[in-house]
Amino acid sequence: MTHKNPLRYLWLIYYIIIFLWECLKANVDVAFRVLHPYVPIRPGTIKIKTALRSDAGLTFLANSLTLTPGNTTIDVDRDAGVLYVHRLCLKDKHSGSIPVAVKFEKILKRIFD
Repeated sequence: MTHKNPLRYLWLIYYIIIFLWECLKANVDVAFRVLHPYVPIRPGTIKIKTALRSDAGLTFLANSLTLTPGNTTIDVDRDAGVLYVHRLCLKDKHSGSIPVAVKFEKILKRIFD
């Protein structure tokens, strides 16, 4: 992140707010799934393509997904622009995206690229 563009700092503040909100929603979802045994849990791993190429951007995205309950980033392939994420509940096994990852990626692209 360069110091020449102060707008990036505003995007970082916005990202922190969005991250905290998404983290709160994920905490409630995971707690609900744990406390209610009839809510389905379908764990699995998906591959997410990302346009982020910088080490900092990929690290932020991978860590943000891991810090969001219900997701764990298990591998990052920088050259291919791919993250492998284990999810607590897959809605579609063939889906190659997580809505929160798409949201995070759009903001992180403005900060790091």
